[in-house]
Amino acid sequence: MNKTSYKLRFYYILILAVLIINMLSGCNTTTNSSNEISEQAESENDTFDKGTVYTMLVTNSNSNEALKEKFTIPVDNLEQPFKSTFENVGKDREFVMTVFYDYEQIEFSVDDTKNFSDKYVFSLKDNEEASFNFYLDPTIKTDGKSHKLLVNFIAGYDVYAKDIGTFDNSYGINTLYDIYYTSYNNDLDNDNEYINMENIQTSQTIFHDFISLPLALNTDYDNQQQEDSMIAYPENPMIVEPNENVELMYNISNESYDSAAFITMLGYQQINMDEKSYFYIPLSKYDNSVYNGSFSFKAPSKKGFYEVIGMVIFDPDKTASESNQFNGQYSLRFTLQVK
Repeated sequence: MNKTSYKLRFYYILILAVLIINMLSGCNTTTNSSNEISEQAESENDTFDKGTVYTMLVTNSNSNEALKEKFTIPVDNLEQPFKSTFENVGKDREFVMTVFYDYEQIEFSVDDTKNFSDKYVFSLKDNEEASFNFYLDPTIKTDGKSHKLLVNFIAGYDVYAKDIGTFDNSYGINTLYDIYYTSYNNDLDNDNEYINMENIQTSQTIFHDFISLPLALNTDYDNQQQEDSMIAYPENPMIVEPNENVELMYNISNESYDSAAFITMLGYQQINMDEKSYFYIPLSKYDNSVYNGSFSFKAPSKKGFYEVIGMVIFDPDKTASESNQFNGQYSLRFTLQVK
């Protein structure tokens, strides 16, 4: 059976299963990203895109089947394009693409325009696929180390969470790749030095024997509800003044990982949390606990609505083959209103 037939058959089976589950339980489904056919990642989306399935793949001219299975991309130079393929099945929708390099958002250029931006917005109809080349910011650091490339597609760019009426973490798909530069080393398995994680956070409160979502942004500032294994979610919208110092709490649930990287986006742009672009959080492996901490950021000066989206990547300082982690997990999405 060829890949196209397998892929279509997989879609029909998945969509049928989702419909059966919904009829039997009446419950919302949650995001599920996996590597079902080695080089692809799937996500079933409910509240923002009920019954929608996404697939994505990022490669370049050096990619082969073995490298795809390892989520690894050798890069000759920054003039070499990456190829992105993204497919939308189930509903017409507007998307925004963002790219992170070593967990920091970077600019990129789509096709040969050389117009670099930190996001790319596009629309797809049901059963439609977008395939395009993109180039990384030519000023990023290249060296003999292995680096992380996180490519992220979020649905509902034209929709605010405040208008949905409920919190949701099923609104997109992303995939994490190991990249290395062939001018320094032609073999990733040849003991490439890995990136050094910075912004280490060690001041969390740990709640044992309590597992919730992988990442939950919340407003339980005194941890009163945490003691009862509950979470206080923000108002939606959360209303603030221009340039106000906004404080949030975060919960990161850990079952089997050594560490986590935590990113927050506001209006699809990465923000500094306590003046840091991301948090790197050491975890106790297999401790079945929630790591709880706080952070603050400055609200925009411009009045309007901004989507708040967090993302946690487990074992961020390991290769995909070592960690078996190929994507980040989203927080529940909500809207910040600068009024």
